[in-house]
Amino acid sequence: SRGLGDVYQRPSIHYSFTVGGSMDLPRTELDAVFDRAFNTWTEIDCGGSPVGFQVRRRAEDSLCTVPEFVSDGGNVNSMAFVDNWSERGNAPAAYALTTTWFRRSTGEIVDADMELNQENWEFADCATRECTLEIDLENTVTHELGHFFGLAHTDVEEAATRG
Repeated sequence: SRGLGDVYQRPSIHYSFTVGGSMDLPRTELDAVFDRAFNTWTEIDCGGSPVGFQVRRRAEDSLCTVPEFVSDGGNVNSMAFVDNWSERGNAPAAYALTTTWFRRSTGEIVDADMELNQENWEFADCATRECTLEIDLENTVTHELGHFFGLAHTDVEEAATRG
């Protein structure tokens, strides 16, 4: 017989915010926004079954301030709010970037780091307040999490837009 613990035993994906977090939102709001964005993906019904993993935020902040993968360990999936976006050579109009590392032989993602452009944009939790010029952080993070989970952009047009 299986206990309740067996039913809910799913692999975990962990992530951390980098030290300093966001200059636009307090940590409690960041936690809430990221929780909602991750839930958008993890609550997807896969043919009557939940996705095969759960997401957990690490209590300690990451010291990794640039996206990187270290092959001999010490990696963390980092969420970084970046002040020096231009110095990094990133496009100024981009709200965020996600970099993933994976094994070519299996497609297994071994690390993913998200950078959010707080040099050029102001982020807000638009689910809890009216936004005018700010960028909706939840929408941005939900989009980037698609990359975090291995999805890419497509250049295929939607049938509805083809008149």
